[in-house]
Amino acid sequence: MLKSWPRLRQAAHATCQVFCWHIGKAEEIQQAVEALSANLVLVNHELSPSQTRNLSALCGCRVVDRTGLILDIFAQRAEAMKEIAS
Repeated sequence: MLKSWPRLRQAAHATCQVFCWHIGKAEEIQQAVEALSANLVLVNHELSPSQTRNLSALCGCRVVDRTGLILDIFAQRAEAMKEIAS
């Protein structure tokens, strides 16, 4: 079941290479994930593979950026079309 949780925002100029945010914001995301028992974090920003991996390791769940979400949607639609064609 999908549940929505509050958006967490960070000033654009306050970023770091490891998480895309400073460690304080990354820890805030981790706390929200734990409090909500979330199994997915959607990021409305493009993350590098290492940033995705680092945030996923910190939060203990899957992290998907904007591009990853689009690719997942296309993959699901392709699978559905393949099943229909079979």
